[in-house]
Amino acid sequence: MISDGERQYVRDGVAQGVRLDGRPRGAFRQLSVDADLLPLSHGSARVTLGDGTDVMASVKAEVVPLEAGMAAAQRDLLTVHVEASPSYFLATTAAAEAYASDDAAAAHTAAVRSVLQAVFGESGLGDAAQLEIVPGKFAWAVYVDVLLLRHCGNVLDAAAAAAHVALRAARLPATVPVLGEREEIDDFDIMPRPEDAKPLPFVSDEAALPLCVSLARIGEHFVADPTDEEERCADAKLVVAISADGKLRGLHKLGGDAVALGMLPDCVAAARAAATSLFPCLDQVVKSSAEDAGADDAASRPNAGFQFGS
Repeated sequence: MISDGERQYVRDGVAQGVRLDGRPRGAFRQLSVDADLLPLSHGSARVTLGDGTDVMASVKAEVVPLEAGMAAAQRDLLTVHVEASPSYFLATTAAAEAYASDDAAAAHTAAVRSVLQAVFGESGLGDAAQLEIVPGKFAWAVYVDVLLLRHCGNVLDAAAAAAHVALRAARLPATVPVLGEREEIDDFDIMPRPEDAKPLPFVSDEAALPLCVSLARIGEHFVADPTDEEERCADAKLVVAISADGKLRGLHKLGGDAVALGMLPDCVAAARAAATSLFPCLDQVVKSSAEDAGADDAASRPNAGFQFGS
């Protein structure tokens, strides 16, 4: 638990624009991103914030049959699963205390999953029909598995960034249609060569997949990328989903007091400014991953990485 004195110290600092680690209110900690870490997945990424929060995401896809008369857009083709490592809640004394019970730990991972599913499975997926292989018969189902490794504040933004990069770095095997007896496409073959693999269709639009920016209200001000201590001092927390074109793709409130409607425009503007600085970092990792994707042996490809921030 945080003491009253510590809480007041954090609040006074935020009020004066000085946070415990020296950042201004709207700045992120150093962001470190690595892609293509798991050779057996279709895409993967690991994100760390500062020297603390650590998250890994893996993307896998499988062919699923579509029920007769059901289009791909009518079924959930992107599913997010979130799990915490055994040491995740022991990273700090505060985390160990906050999530000591199984119910509290389960509620935490469920909250992270709920936001990620809404951001990527609903607002970020775009046209799900693009995942069809044989219209009305077969489609790709995409699974995003997020593993929470260390909790030192703002795990949701790290998880969203890891999922974002893993989805954009993912490569699906190329398919070729197979004609049936009636000269209609009723089946397909998968091309075995790694160099024929292609990105997920819905990430061809760079603005399709947003990022999350969490803002913690401490007193009368909001801070981006809150640390564990700042989260425990927060009166409320907002998660804003912003796409690369600057559009608002989602707004989620995670507990705490009510937030006045008049404060939301400033919150969205702050989130947009933070996201604008993050997208180039992630774009560079994805570009590097794409350049390495043509290697004959996927397991021997070097992973792509980047650091952003001070």
